[in-house]
Order: sequence, then structure tokens, then C-alpha cells
Amino acid sequence: MKLAFPDNNLCSRIIATTRNANVAKSCCSGFQHYIYNIQPLDEQDSYKLFLKRLSHTESDFPSHLGELSHAITKKCHGLPLAIICVASLLAKKPETKDQWEHVHNSISSAFSSQIMKDILLLSYYDLPYHLKTCLLYLSIFPEDYWISKVDLLLRWIAEGFIPEVKDQALYQVAENYFNELINRSMIQPVNIDYDGSANACRMHDVMLEPIVSLSEDENFNTLVDGKVYKCSSSNIRRLSLQSSCVENDVMQDLMNKCSHIRSLSFFRENKETPHLPKFRYLRVLIFEDCDSLGNQHIKYLRFFCQLKFLRLNSEGISELPDKIGDLKNLQTLNIHGSKIGKLPAAIGHLQNLLYLHVNSDVELPDEVGDLQALQVLSDALL
Repeated sequence: MKLAFPDNNLCSRIIATTRNANVAKSCCSGFQHYIYNIQPLDEQDSYKLFLKRLSHTESDFPSHLGELSHAITKKCHGLPLAIICVASLLAKKPETKDQWEHVHNSISSAFSSQIMKDILLLSYYDLPYHLKTCLLYLSIFPEDYWISKVDLLLRWIAEGFIPEVKDQALYQVAENYFNELINRSMIQPVNIDYDGSANACRMHDVMLEPIVSLSEDENFNTLVDGKVYKCSSSNIRRLSLQSSCVENDVMQDLMNKCSHIRSLSFFRENKETPHLPKFRYLRVLIFEDCDSLGNQHIKYLRFFCQLKFLRLNSEGISELPDKIGDLKNLQTLNIHGSKIGKLPAAIGHLQNLLYLHVNSDVELPDEVGDLQALQVLSDALL
């Protein structure tokens, strides 16, 4: 980076943001006065941000809520994320004193990390049930992970989170849920399109922590991320493996608790690979960035009769098993990023397949024409 930005007085600058003081010091090459410690917003800017999220100005803001709105923003102690979250919560409520007083009284007054947790949990408990489930699902993804909207919506559908609504396709209903979570500031939109729609989202790391905690408490998802492994439940429903060093005894303990697992996600290559044939109730299976995963690991796919979503993004996989056609309930098949050069003729037996994502050079058999339910055939990376 020093070669790209030489010290030639042409005012080139790099700005690095971090919550770790040691990282900040290492970025400054000894110039400690270059470190800027960001302070909370002052009372005036806090209130401006609060009103902006509510689509109000000071002149048109309801007078009966004026004193209460200042009291609410004061409890946020100048933390922008806290202000945005509580304003997003209030934006969905009637502008009545009783409703706003309830929100005000639910927020801790003490300045601590508990403030953010109080506000985020308040926003979570205010969600309707279907949105709570969809939000908890984001605990599956690693920190700072860019979550493809298409990928996420198809997973929600495969998990059975999206109900049928008259005159609306399931994908459209799922997209409405996605947009609602963005509007409530529960997830952050990224990769914004020209029309203002988001192609992906991410969880703010401050938001992710309580969501992961809630997910564990409710036995919604079990996360293994390289930290101390803990799983008090004897029946794992969803498993997200984000560590590359899961020990054999830990993996064995996980497998003993996965007899009825519904979702299995590998986000990193691991030396221990579970024995897949036992997972007869799987609906969602993801292998991402697992380049050592070979064809031998997926030969048991035919046993997953309930599988609806399959993502195989591994360069170690060069062919699909001939029995892939036995997955009668499969709705999404994503092999983009694998080394699969040709799809087997048995692909034509997947009569419930809606979305097929492949590499641009893959050879498609004539039997693809038999996929009567197919809606999307794409070589774009989700």
C-alpha cells in the first residue's frame, strides 16, 4: 500500500475504521496523532437523525410528542445505530403518547452496551412472528458476510418460512419480508441497484450478537465458529459451521445431536466432514468455500428425500451423482463455483426444480427441457 501511496505531499490518504485500538495504531505507522476517536452525536445531531428516520422535520413534528421524542433520543446517548433502530420501531407505530411512552420506558437509562441490546431486543420483539423467524435465520451467516437477496429468499422458502398468499408467488412474499426488515433497519441493504432496490444485505455486527444469542436460546440455530463450543440442546435443528478447525470429538458430538437436522451450512473448509447419510430430514444443504470437498462427499445426496435447497460451491466437485434425479422435492440447485462441466441426464427428473444456477461453460443435457417447473436458469453468481 505504501508503494501505491508514496509520501510525496500529493495528499493521498487511506482511512481505516476499526473498534480495535491496536489495529488503529498499526495503521498509523507511529503517527499516533492521526488516530481519530469518534465521539457520540451531540443532542442536536441526534435529534436531527431521529426526525430524518421518521420522515419529519421540527416544524411538522407532532407537538404532543416533542418532549417525549427528546427524552427517547437522550436515552440513546448519541449512538447512531441505536437512534436509527428506535426511530424505525416508532415509525411503525401510531403517533400516540401511550405507544411512545412504552418505548421510552423500555430503554435503559444507563450508558453501557446494555443500551444497544435493550433497543435491538425491543425492535426484535416488536416484529410480527413471521419476520422474527426470518431475522433469526440470519444468525446462520458469518460476521460481515454479504448475503445475496436471491439466495436468502430461496432459503426462507425452502425452510417453509414463507406462507402462501393469494395472488402472490412465494418469492414475491419473501421479497416483501426482506424489504420490511430493511425498512425496520434490522438488516442493512448493500449492492444497491439503479432503482434503489438492494441485491444483498448484511447484519450490523452490533445487531448480529443479540440475534445469535436469541437463536441459541431458542434452539433455532447452532453456531460453531472457532470459539468455545457449547450446545446444551440434545436435538440440533440447524447447524452453521464457520470454523476450519472443528475437532473430531466436537464433530462427533454434533453429529449425535443432528438426527432431525433441517439445515446444514459449511462456510469454511474443515478437516472433519460429517457423515452425510444420517441427515434424512435435511431441507437446506450448503457447501461454500470448501475446495477440498470432493465427489465422494456428495454421493449420498439421493438419501435426502426432503431436500429443497442445494448449494455446492466447491472446486473439488466435478460431477453430480446420477441419482440426483431422486431429489423429487428439490427447488433450488446452485453449482456455480464448482468444477462440474456437464449435468447428468437425470436432472430432467427434478420436476419441482424452480431455480438452476450453473457455470457459464456447463454442458446442459436435452433433459433440461423436461423441467416444467423451472423459472430461472442462470450462470450469474448469487
